[in-house]
Formats: sequence, structure tokens, C-alpha cells
Amino acid sequence: MKSFRYVTRLAQLVAVFCIAIPAIALGQEIPSPEAYFGFQMGADRKLARWDQLVDYYNLLGEQSPRLDVVEMGFSTLGNPFLVLFISAPENLEKLGQLRQLNA
Repeated sequence: MKSFRYVTRLAQLVAVFCIAIPAIALGQEIPSPEAYFGFQMGADRKLARWDQLVDYYNLLGEQSPRLDVVEMGFSTLGNPFLVLFISAPENLEKLGQLRQLNA
């Protein structure tokens, strides 16, 4: 159980760095997950609601050139089903071409 928690926190930390470091380099004011949600991600007895996560991902998509947020439809509970594309801005610009190459 401890190893799963460790891997989960490590993955969250890597995701935050992948988004936050480029934003800092570009001088953007992207809020950290802790600042946005009001608690540390992975903290005991704390979970972000799905609608809050969707809002945060959309905010990141608006403020970061390295993230595209696409709504794929709705889940069985009626929540937005999102896919996040995280890459260099040059790659995101030619995402359609890259999809065709991978097909």
C-alpha cells in the first residue's frame, strides 16, 4: 500500500513540474494545484471534485501553450470526459498530422 501511495504522489509531482516549470519559464501565473484546490494533492481524506478538476484543467489549457484540453463527450454520470494533450507547443500545433502518422 505504501508503494502505491509513493508512486501516486511521484506521478502527481511529475505532472505538476511538467506544467509548472514551463509556465514559470514563460512568466505565466498558473496556479499550483495546492493553491487552486486549497490542499495538497494526495493528502489524506482530501479529494478534488470532478467539476473542480475540469475547471482547473480548462484554466491550464487557457494559460499554457503546452496543454490542449479536449472534451470527448460525457461519462455515464453526465460529467465531461476530457483528454489532455501535453507536449511542446510545436507538436500541439501539428497534432492532427501526428495522429495521421500514428494511424
